[in-house]
This record gives sequence, C-alpha cells and structure tokens, in this order.
Amino acid sequence: MNTLNNIREHILDINQKVVAGDIDALGAYIQLHSLSEVLKDAMAGVKAEAMADAQRRKGEVYQGKLIGFTEGRRTFDYSGIPDIVNVEKGLEVLKERHKNAALQLEKGMKAVDDETGELIQPAIVKYGEPVITLKTPKQ
Repeated sequence: MNTLNNIREHILDINQKVVAGDIDALGAYIQLHSLSEVLKDAMAGVKAEAMADAQRRKGEVYQGKLIGFTEGRRTFDYSGIPDIVNVEKGLEVLKERHKNAALQLEKGMKAVDDETGELIQPAIVKYGEPVITLKTPKQ
C-alpha cells in the first residue's frame, strides 16, 4: 500500500504544482497521460483474473471496497433483418442530406431539393470538447 500512496502523492503533487504555477500545464498533462497509459495497460493485464475473483467475491467488502460483478450487457443484432437494414440505410441517406444542408449553410448557401425545389432543413451543428492528442514522433 505504501507504493500506492507514493504514486497518489506524486500525482497530487503534479496537480498542485500546476495550480501554483511551478510547472507548465501541458508538461504535466503529458506526464499524467503517460501514467494513465501505464495504468491502462497494467489493468488490462490483470482484468481476466480480477473478473473471476470479483465474481467469487461479489457482495464482499475487500480491501475497503464493496465488490460488485455484473454480467455483460445484453444487446441485439438486427443485421439479419432486411426490413431494419433497409430502414437504417434510408435513415443514413436522410441524415447525410441534412448534414450537407448544414455544411452548405456554414458557407452561406441554402440547400434545395432537386426534385421538389423545397429548402432542405439543415441539421443542427454541435461541437464536442476540444481534445489534446499526444503521439510519439517518428525517429
């Protein structure tokens, strides 16, 4: 547990130094991202055994945590039902048409249906949060 506390303290220290202005935020982000990658890989390596153990210990308090275990969620595959496949394809075409109308509107133009001459209602454009990408440059 001492190692866990050391890691936790190191992470909190990085955060506090950014807040205090002692280190730059982007450098800290890169350090924390590297730590998260190591953690993600380590968790993937122990996941199968941990799942089996969690299934056995479900409902127990273990190392201060109440253990829960849930089977994978049930999903349905409609790809073998032609009616649904055709409706989904039609919906994709319709969405693409309204997306293109929105893109045209961004350029100051209006999209018109070639067959009916009616204006095509543009889709509402929404933006997600900005993302920082980190890649190792090629040597």
